[in-house]
Amino acid sequence: MNPQKNQDESASPFLRDIQAEVSAENAPLLQFITRYASAIAGVVLALLLALGGMAVWNWYHHGKQEEARQELARINAQLKGKDRDAALSKLAEGAPESTKLFIYMSLGQSAQENGDPILAADAYAKAAKLDGDGALGLTAALGSVGSLLMQNENVQALALLQELEAKLPESRRSLQLRQMLAEAASRAGKTELAYKTYLGLAEEVKTPEAAYFRSRANALAAELGKAQ
Repeated sequence: MNPQKNQDESASPFLRDIQAEVSAENAPLLQFITRYASAIAGVVLALLLALGGMAVWNWYHHGKQEEARQELARINAQLKGKDRDAALSKLAEGAPESTKLFIYMSLGQSAQENGDPILAADAYAKAAKLDGDGALGLTAALGSVGSLLMQNENVQALALLQELEAKLPESRRSLQLRQMLAEAASRAGKTELAYKTYLGLAEEVKTPEAAYFRSRANALAAELGKAQ
């Protein structure tokens, strides 16, 4: 039996969409991250945003808008901190529509790294609107959720995740999205929803992460018992 083959077959449709955005030279890194990523929601978010960053980097090399692409690459290579955020925000204002998705993705990642979750949430939300049905759009939406959670805007983050789940066909409701929904529900005080979501994940997945989902479901069940 080939473990790698089984791993690829069980990958979510969302991750397969992301893989299509990533250049061949990044494939080994992508496979390693996908295989060994922790089940914790924050690490899942970091994984998704890293994949989005790879897609932006790939676009540097293959995009059609040469001037905007070069300026984006220059900003990310030469500037840091708030200066980078400001330059990316300015670039997005006058950039062609076809380039704004990648600029906002880069701005969201930069703002999150620089400890500005409000700017990050706004940038990711704009990117998500530009690619509503695509893999990068979903990545951006989850980035916005992560930024909202960093601000303790748990109810708003949960509402966004529920909106995404309702909009996506069942075949694209990835494990990562449902895991983040469970975590957001727990933080928002929606214990019953969090319990049911974690329990469903524990019963569905056939990987080591199932034990983590089961432990979270058991802890939430205990909370519900105390509440009763």
